[in-house]
Amino acid sequence: MEKDILQLWSMELKIPLEKIGMNDSFFDLGGQSINLTRMIMSINQKYKTRIPLSQFFISPSIKNLCHLISIDSNGTDSNESNLEDEIQRLQKQTQYNNALQDAELDYVIRPIKSSTTSSSNKNILLTGATGFLGIFLLVDLLSLSNAKIYCLVRGRDNAHALSRIIATAKLYGLQEQLALSRIDVIVGDISQKNIGMSLNTYQSMTKIIDTIYHNAAEVHHLFSYDQLYQANVNSTLELIKFACTNKEKTFHYISTLSAVSTFDEEAIAPEAPPAKYPPKNLCGYSLTKWVSERLLLQAYEEGLKISIYRIGNITGEDKNGLCTPNKNHAWLFTKGCLQMQAAPTWECDIEMSPVNIVSKAIITLSKYESSPQQPFHIMNPNQLSNASYYQIIQKLGYPISLYPYSIWSKKFLEKITAANALYPLATLYLSKIPDIRKYSCKYTSEVLSKEQVIFPNNYQHLISVYFDYFKTINFL
Repeated sequence: MEKDILQLWSMELKIPLEKIGMNDSFFDLGGQSINLTRMIMSINQKYKTRIPLSQFFISPSIKNLCHLISIDSNGTDSNESNLEDEIQRLQKQTQYNNALQDAELDYVIRPIKSSTTSSSNKNILLTGATGFLGIFLLVDLLSLSNAKIYCLVRGRDNAHALSRIIATAKLYGLQEQLALSRIDVIVGDISQKNIGMSLNTYQSMTKIIDTIYHNAAEVHHLFSYDQLYQANVNSTLELIKFACTNKEKTFHYISTLSAVSTFDEEAIAPEAPPAKYPPKNLCGYSLTKWVSERLLLQAYEEGLKISIYRIGNITGEDKNGLCTPNKNHAWLFTKGCLQMQAAPTWECDIEMSPVNIVSKAIITLSKYESSPQQPFHIMNPNQLSNASYYQIIQKLGYPISLYPYSIWSKKFLEKITAANALYPLATLYLSKIPDIRKYSCKYTSEVLSKEQVIFPNNYQHLISVYFDYFKTINFL
């Protein structure tokens, strides 16, 4: 078995056999989502198995892969207790254990204790301004405050970094709203020491900046925790250090609902502080966000002013639908199902949070006194059942039928090719039904309602706007 899989990896990754070790990581060797999908599908077909992807991610090696095939081939797929024992054994190793260790804040980090609390918010540092949500945050910070916005951006130089911001603004029709005189670009990299700034720039900025909005992150649901650590965890750690240097600062952190691991008796996640233990889904991205929240909670307990904003399913602008659907997991799933003309039925409510409303919500809520003890869940409180979602799509003229998950997976998903939009993500759905989770946003919604920040509840209209836009850009 090991020789067969070694041959498969060599072919997929275009690496000589002798350069692949039994314990080497698939991703460290250059594996991407397309390679992963082909590899898992080939193994499932050859060995008549269904590899649980979450367990492969724990240790993405040939040795672990052979072990998982052996477990499944011996019939333990029907023996959940054995499988759970195996998961727990593996969790004690690799990324789960790494996340637990990384969630402990270095004791040497201490915030500056000001003799008087300053309410100044004249100079704001924003990360991720060249991203989808980030460019809307930049525009809203310009329109809803009088601050100067310092944008940390990768680039060859300041001119190149600024051109990247302008290009993103043009992509989403926001270029006319950029007040360039109030934007100062800083060339840097969130994954590097001192967030990629030169020492002189770093020292200068720590004395100037009053408030940090940390929005930048590498979002990839197929990457491991270790692969995402530098961009998503180390960046938070570096920015905590930045916030604790030379003057007192306020830290606003953009997180995700998938970082939550606390659920009440009704299996709903409350707006609660980051739990002591991470999410069980073992998604690398979710783990990095949980670790960052834990680090920020400890920094808050040391005296740093911090707010956390957990974001739901961000969708396009609600008036014109502008977005990049080819980078959105939910839209790729929908397109893939439309290409199959088949979708799974599951007890899952769908929520869509237009990016412009999410951005305004973050900036509005950031004016409130908050803490990691009371995080904000920013999501559309108006939700849609899975069946109703596809009924709307059918009314828009798209033929699609619903099937029980097991039938949909076996009859349609296992047979898709690289031409299907879902192909790069197919491995997430091949082994089992994804965890269905529900989240409370009661407190956040009450605050936003008082501020007249309202999410749409007419999904028929909203989805129609999105699909019209998708047709104009040939996504559908």
